[in-house]
Amino acid sequence: MNKGPNTVYDFLFVGLGASNSLILLSLVQKGLHKNKRIAVFEADSKSKNDKTYCFWAGPDDAIVSDLFPIISHRYDAIQVSQSAPQNIERQPYHYIRSIDLYDYTLRKLNEEQIQINRVSVNNINCEDEIYAVHTDNNTFYASYIFDSRAPNFKVKEKNQVYLNQSFYGLHIKCEKDVFQENAFEMMNFNVDQDRFTQFVYVIPSASNEALVELTRFGTDKIDIKYASGILDDFILKDFGRYEILSDESGCIPMTTCINPPNPSKGILNTGASANLIKPSTGYGFKNMYSFAQLVTQRIESNKLEKFNELSLGSIARFKFYDKLLLLILLHWPSKGKEIFTSLFRKVPILTVFSFLDERSSFAQ
Repeated sequence: MNKGPNTVYDFLFVGLGASNSLILLSLVQKGLHKNKRIAVFEADSKSKNDKTYCFWAGPDDAIVSDLFPIISHRYDAIQVSQSAPQNIERQPYHYIRSIDLYDYTLRKLNEEQIQINRVSVNNINCEDEIYAVHTDNNTFYASYIFDSRAPNFKVKEKNQVYLNQSFYGLHIKCEKDVFQENAFEMMNFNVDQDRFTQFVYVIPSASNEALVELTRFGTDKIDIKYASGILDDFILKDFGRYEILSDESGCIPMTTCINPPNPSKGILNTGASANLIKPSTGYGFKNMYSFAQLVTQRIESNKLEKFNELSLGSIARFKFYDKLLLLILLHWPSKGKEIFTSLFRKVPILTVFSFLDERSSFAQ
């Protein structure tokens, strides 16, 4: 393969986060990368786990079999705010470390000799109907570009909402065996709310190890020093003495704002820029997987007209539900604890999962 900067590539991938990784893995799995000129731009040579990807899915679902090599844990039971565990064997909860997805994708790219450029992308534009990726030293050309750069959401109307789902988590090892390895706790509100909606998320990896994470839904991002204090009090009270193995932090947009498609027909927004994160929860990994399948199906059938407009879409009433919850969290942030606690107390968890997947009925 000719790899010089003057080559016109078939596909260029800007960023190697979850969404672009899943598209690349799907291309390789289907053999659609063969006889294609493909290159990836990712300046960050990641060496530590900085986030986790979780999703619920049936044991026979394609997402489970496709990603089986990197699923660290599967949970068949769930607790919400210290409630009794509910059985979720029909839709187990799966856990993937971001570093494992990254390393797995990297291995596949190296095996298939797909070029990886360790440089930052300055800008992307169209030149004579060929799309150009500009770095400090070179310009690369392609027929199609997958752009995973973060969107710049702007609240332009009064009824639009933008909140942050910020989090700080500790991977801990306790002195005693205090965790059920097949059960996780989704939302424990037994912590300071600090004028927002805050909860702790507990994902065990062994009987004495877990990720314990403080999450905030709110206009202000969580402060790491503050979060460290909250987590220390919570862990000592509930689990006893511990040591910190590693930490992670991040922020996910929760917004009713819609990022528009790229105006250039050959440039496809991916990840958060493709509106794949559910506004009311911050979950997006399953959507990114489904989006990857849609993209590769179009490539396989060579139906690439309006490539930039590819999207999963959403049912109007679910958009309304998302907006309603975000408005409540914006204007009455202290109500979040009450709403979520009531929801999980009154509604079976598998029904909640169906609702979050936008597959529940109007009656439900």
